[in-house]
This record gives sequence, structure tokens and C-alpha cells, in this order.
Amino acid sequence: MYIYKNIITLEPGKRSGKPCIRGMRITVEDILRWLASEMSFEDILADFPELTKEDIVAALEFAYETAPYSHCSLISVMKILVDQNISYRLVQHIAGVFSEVAHIKSLDLIDANDYQIFLAARQHGYAAVLTQDEDFYSLLLEHGTPPKIIWLRTGNCSTAFLAEVILRNIDLIHLFLQDDIQDCLEIYN
Repeated sequence: MYIYKNIITLEPGKRSGKPCIRGMRITVEDILRWLASEMSFEDILADFPELTKEDIVAALEFAYETAPYSHCSLISVMKILVDQNISYRLVQHIAGVFSEVAHIKSLDLIDANDYQIFLAARQHGYAAVLTQDEDFYSLLLEHGTPPKIIWLRTGNCSTAFLAEVILRNIDLIHLFLQDDIQDCLEIYN
């Protein structure tokens, strides 16, 4: 752990003083944005052979460790559970901007009802359920938080479009997850 301390560098005259990788002009933010745009580790390493897998891991570790304390707030340090009415493939699109994202499929909750999913999210420490189902809002009103609800009101759309909506609203989602008052965030197209 903390391998980033030997990899991440800060130089006032380089990339506006943003955290960079081993003195190069590639920033932590660059790597996070590439991951958020669906580039895999392999894609990044192929496009930027000067980077190593350890560099990418260091960028993620640095962002995770510093997100609450600095301008590097692209990653929310919150766990998100994705409901079944959203494709499990969304997880790979947004995994780079949350500390943990899981689909109910990975928790073996495919046949569970809404209440069971809500309770499982609470028991497993998920900060929010990402859903298109209004029933979770009713459960939230009846049982309170955790988890919070991120209610995507986008209608039927592609997984890629949902990922775009989430990434476009990531700062709002991050603030919502840290807010002690709000418990439901509705996101429209």
C-alpha cells in the first residue's frame, strides 16, 4: 500500500502543479479520465508505453487517499450498488470514479425483491443504490438511510449513455454522497 508515494510527483511549473506520474507530463487526472472513458489498463499502457501498471495503480491509490482532502475529487470514496434494471456492464464504465461499484448480480441478488436488495446494500456498507426503479425511493422513505438512492430518471437508454450521464454528473454525485441531509438524488438526461 502507498506505492504512490514513490511514483506521484508535484512540480509547480509542470501541468499547473497537478500530481504527475514520475515527473512526466501525465497527471493522475489524465489516468482517471482515461479509465472513466472505458480505457482498460492494457489500452492505456499500449497508448502510453512510458507508463507501467504500477503507475496506473499509484494514480488510483493517490486519488482514493486524497479525494476528500484535495482538488483530486474525481473519485468518490463511496461504495455503489447497481440495481438489476441497469446492465451489469455499467460497472466497468464507472468503476474508475468510485471506490467500489458492484452489480446485484455479483452479490447473488438476482432473484431478490427490492427490500432484500435495500437491506443487503445496508448490511454490506454500500453508500447508495443506483437504480431506475422508483420503489427504492419508497423504501428509503419507509426505512431511512443507509443506503442513499441515486435515481436515474433517464428512461430506456443504452449502457453507454447511462455511463455518460453518470460521468457528466460525477461532481454532483460526489457531493450528494458526502451530504448528511440529502438522501435521494434524481438525475435526468
